[in-house]
Amino acid sequence: MIRAVCWDVGGVFTGSPHDAIAAIAAEHGLTHAQLSGAVFGDLAGERGHPWHELEVGRLSLREAWPLIEERIAAIGIDLSMRDIMRRMGADPFDRSIVHDTAAV
Repeated sequence: MIRAVCWDVGGVFTGSPHDAIAAIAAEHGLTHAQLSGAVFGDLAGERGHPWHELEVGRLSLREAWPLIEERIAAIGIDLSMRDIMRRMGADPFDRSIVHDTAAV
């Protein structure tokens, strides 16, 4: 019996978060690394970064997003996580096959 299904959303159901981050960073005169570090932390899974705490279930989305937004503000831009997610959704690729498969 299947009890759970885990989905990788970014880059699968939506556009790549890294493409969105790169575009937003460029618009604000930042490097991809600066904004990515604020939003996602380092690739090694920086203990205590809100994104990593969210990924492993130690923080809820409601708890993590304001903490991430504080890190974004600390690098000098006013940007919400909703804005970032909205940009990820503005994906030029047809992902209907992924959506249709998931609906089965």
